[in-house]
Amino acid sequence: MKINLTTPSIGHKEVDAAISVLRSGWIIRGKQTSLFEEEFAQFTGAKYAVATNGCTMALYLALKQMDLTQEDEVIVPSFTWSATASAVIQAGATPVFADINKDDWCLDPEDVERKMTAQTRSIVPVHYCGRFAEGFEGFSVPVLFDSAHRVEKDDFEGITSAYSFYAVKNMTTVRGGMIVTNDEKAAKW
Repeated sequence: MKINLTTPSIGHKEVDAAISVLRSGWIIRGKQTSLFEEEFAQFTGAKYAVATNGCTMALYLALKQMDLTQEDEVIVPSFTWSATASAVIQAGATPVFADINKDDWCLDPEDVERKMTAQTRSIVPVHYCGRFAEGFEGFSVPVLFDSAHRVEKDDFEGITSAYSFYAVKNMTTVRGGMIVTNDEKAAKW
């Protein structure tokens, strides 16, 4: 026997919007995508939002624009979905795993400090199970939040973040992702 733990909240308004997009002939990168980017940027508090096909691609693109090499290291949590580390590898760098906090299961900033080397180019904390990964304001390298598990209003604190809209997330487009940033150059890239 299969028991559904959650049922998506999809009503006539969502169905009509999907039909409208299909009829427009612009399934990707059309008017609705641009409007979604604008609304999502406003919702989170970021200046820019760029839609992607998923959070893994959002992480990859945000890392790729950093022009990383195999010698470069990116610190990621040891406890997360594989996409966090695989995006680092696909972007050309080497993931370094740090421990998580036992209280919130988010990346431990103190262990990150211990794992940092001269090759560390970025840190990717994960907002795990809706909890906000804290303590990453003072690092000397760029921080990129993996926010696949958290979509909250006015949650953006100026740190580039990647979101997931996969079917099981708290906000869904069935598939898809988003990068939010205040960096105009990175958004245009």
